[in-house]
Amino acid sequence: MSPAGASIFSLPMAAAHDPLAPRSFVAGLRAADKKITLTLVDEHGAEAFRTDVFTGVAWSSDAELHVYAAARGAWVVWRGPVDGGRTQRAVFVNDDGQLASTATDVAPAHCAIGDVLYVVHGGAVAMVAPDGGARRMWLADPSADFSLMCDDGRALLMSESEDGVFVEVPDDAGLHRFAAFNAESEGRTTALYSHGENAGIVRIGGTQATLRDLHDGGLSRSRTRRLALDEDDDIVVVDAIGLGPLLVTTHEGEGACDGGIALAPRVSAVLVPRASPSGDAGAEAGASFVNAELAAPVCGRERGPFWSGAAGTDVVVAWGERIRQAGKSVAPVAAVGFARIRADGTVTDRGVIDLSADAVVDASCDAHECYAAALLRPAGDDDQKPEAVRVFPLRSSQTR
Repeated sequence: MSPAGASIFSLPMAAAHDPLAPRSFVAGLRAADKKITLTLVDEHGAEAFRTDVFTGVAWSSDAELHVYAAARGAWVVWRGPVDGGRTQRAVFVNDDGQLASTATDVAPAHCAIGDVLYVVHGGAVAMVAPDGGARRMWLADPSADFSLMCDDGRALLMSESEDGVFVEVPDDAGLHRFAAFNAESEGRTTALYSHGENAGIVRIGGTQATLRDLHDGGLSRSRTRRLALDEDDDIVVVDAIGLGPLLVTTHEGEGACDGGIALAPRVSAVLVPRASPSGDAGAEAGASFVNAELAAPVCGRERGPFWSGAAGTDVVVAWGERIRQAGKSVAPVAAVGFARIRADGTVTDRGVIDLSADAVVDASCDAHECYAAALLRPAGDDDQKPEAVRVFPLRSSQTR
C-alpha cells in the first residue's frame, strides 16, 4: 500500500525541498502514460497539485531528471527520449501547478539560483527566466569542457581545455574569466567550491591540494596543503565549510566479510584548510589534517550515490546503502547514510535511515535541514510497479 496522497512514479524521479516552506516538489516518470509529472507535496506527503510537464517520454538507462525549487515554483529538466527522439529541455512550473512557459533547450551543464536557470549551451552561458526569456553571455572557448555550480546566490563555471583551467563568473556586468591552473598541472580531481562568502577552485594531486580563493578582482595566488589522503582513496564529493574545501572520500579493502559478502568502504571527510596553521590564509606552509570518519566499513552493503548540501553554515553529506542480493522481489536500496559537519569541522550528527527503495536521491536543503527522496518499494512487491516517493530530513531522529 502507498501512503495516502503519495506521488506514485517509476524511475527516473527527482525532488527538491522548498527552501522557504515545509513542502517539496517531486517529479517522476509515469511510464504507462508516457509522461513526466511534477507534484507539490506537503510535509505529510499530501499533494497540492499534479502537473504533466513533458509528454511522449519513455524510460532509458541514461535518462536524467532534475528539479530545482524556487520561491515561485520549480524548474523541471528532462534529458531522455521524447516521441522517438532525444531531447534536453527545461520547463518552469509555477507553484499553482501552471506551466510558466514553453520548454527551453538545455545542456548537461545546468543549475539554478532562485527562479533563474543557468545553462551552458550553444557557445554561451544563458540565464533563463521562468517565462523563457534569456540573457546570454558568450564563452571565450566554447570547445572547452565545462562544469557549472550554483551556490550561495552565485553561479560559477569551470572550463578545462589545452589552454588550462579557468574559473568563469557570470554577473550583471558580464562574464569574467580567470586563469586558475596551467595545462601541465596534474591532478586527479579539480573542482569548484563555495560556502558563504568563500569560493574558489581546488586541485588534488597525490596527497596534496592546491587551492585559489575567488575575490572580486580574480583568484588569489596558489596555496598548497598536505592532506591525510591515501593513493587508494576515491574522492566522491567536493564541498566546503568556512575553513575551506571539504573532500568526501571512500577507502576500499579494510578487512573482509565471511562468505565473500561485499564490504562497503569507509567514508571519510578531509579538510583542505584555506589558512595555514599560523592562521595566515596567504601563507605557503602546508598543513596536515587527519580524516574525520563519517561511516565505518560494513558487511553486506555497497555505498553510493553520494551527494552533499548546505543547511545554514553546516554541510550534510549523504549516500545510498545498497545490497547486492537485490532482484525482482528485493529492493536494491536498504538505507540512506548521512553525516552533518559543522562550520568548525566537527561531525555533530550521523546515522543510517533504514528503508526499502528502488532509488534514493538528493532533495536539496533549507536553512536548517537537508533532505532525501526515496522511491519506496513495499515488501513483496516486484520491480515493475510504480511506487510512492517519500521525502524526509537527514537527521538522527529518523534513524533506527
